[in-house]
Amino acid sequence: MGNMDIDNKVLKVKNVVNERLLFKDTFKPVVKVGNIIKLVQELFPREKDKDFNIIVQESYIQLLIDKRVSPIKARQSWVVASGGNFEGYLRNHINEVLNPYGIIAIKGDKLKKLAKRSKKIKEIVKFLTLPAKRKCTQQSVDVWPDNDILVLATIDKITWRIIASISAKTSSHSRNTSVLFWAIVVRELGVKYFLATQDRDEQFIKKCTSNKVNQERKLFEAYCDGVFTSNPNAAYCSQVKSLILRNDGTSELTNELLDLKEAELNSSVAMYVRSHDIEAY
Repeated sequence: MGNMDIDNKVLKVKNVVNERLLFKDTFKPVVKVGNIIKLVQELFPREKDKDFNIIVQESYIQLLIDKRVSPIKARQSWVVASGGNFEGYLRNHINEVLNPYGIIAIKGDKLKKLAKRSKKIKEIVKFLTLPAKRKCTQQSVDVWPDNDILVLATIDKITWRIIASISAKTSSHSRNTSVLFWAIVVRELGVKYFLATQDRDEQFIKKCTSNKVNQERKLFEAYCDGVFTSNPNAAYCSQVKSLILRNDGTSELTNELLDLKEAELNSSVAMYVRSHDIEAY
């Protein structure tokens, strides 16, 4: 795709954003990003992932520049609001909404790094690490699950618990066998395993009762504890829910995680937490 094609599509996105008032100053940056993601999926559903991401990014930056924000600050705002990719955007979304309720979303690999200097986090990592047996050598190996995003909750900042693991994928076919494998394995630990997807390959736009639903989607619905999609054309059911952000910044995903904390920790206590609270654990 040439730059002219990208520029034309960014201009189209900007025009529709302004028409629909999707970039209000009162909206939080993460909500603005979410609104643009939804709109670009709506306008250009067949776009390649790489070009899709460029259109979303440039639309956000250009909309800020139109509001007299300097190009440097506009790009800095994009990095902060989006987290740099879909996974980072999801972590930002969860943390912005749920940090006030004692819930933190953290990159799985970052938790492993923190375990090197924290005995308590090391115990959490050990709990999540699974033993596997190599029959050919009769050796045991420790395996770290595909934890794109880990969601931890606390009621007192003294004791943290893993309540969910989220696999973040732009399309559901991306490493699908891996997602399904870990969904089954992690379930044995009593940890919820969710798939969050932009559904760029439109797996979840048909009703679940349709006879045209493919085998892959059936497996996601069977083995994941829930699928959350940001595709605006999605057909929702008990297993497939919306990942489209509301104007107040919340989503069905944050609702589910908050309910999960209350159920798992038997607490609705709201205690504000930040990333340094888990880093200092």
